[in-house]
Amino acid sequence: MAGKLPEVFQPAIFQQAIPLWITYGESIFRLLFFILIFLIPLRNRYPYRQYGWWIYGIGLVIYMLSWLLHIIYPDSGLSNSLIGLLLPSLTPLCWMTGIIYISDSYSFGIVYKRWILIGVMLLFLVFHNLHSFIVYYR
Repeated sequence: MAGKLPEVFQPAIFQQAIPLWITYGESIFRLLFFILIFLIPLRNRYPYRQYGWWIYGIGLVIYMLSWLLHIIYPDSGLSNSLIGLLLPSLTPLCWMTGIIYISDSYSFGIVYKRWILIGVMLLFLVFHNLHSFIVYYR
C-alpha cells in the first residue's frame, strides 16, 4: 500500500532534511511505547477495559481513514493541506489512548504508572507531528 501513497509520503522524500534530534526522538519514544505496551497483560479484571478496546478499535478505523484519504484522493484540497498531511500523525492519539485505557498493570511485577505511558505517548506524538509539520513546510 505504501507505493500508492502520494510522493510526499515516500521514505526518500518524507525523511529528507529532518533534523536527527527529531528522527531520534520519534524513533526512541515510538520504540519505548511499544515496549511498554508489550508488557501489558491481557486480563479482563480491569472494569473499564471494554471502553479501551472500543477506543482502540475506533482509533484504528480513524487512522486507516486518514491514510485512505491520501490514497484515494491524493490531489484533494484536504490531502494537500497542513491538516490533511498531519492527519496520519495526529490520529495515533486515538488508538494509543485506547491501549492506555486497556491497561492497568505490567507483567513481571513491574510497577505500573499510567502517567508514564501517557507521557511516552505524548512525547512520541510531539516528535511525530513535528516531523510531518517540517515535511509540509519544506
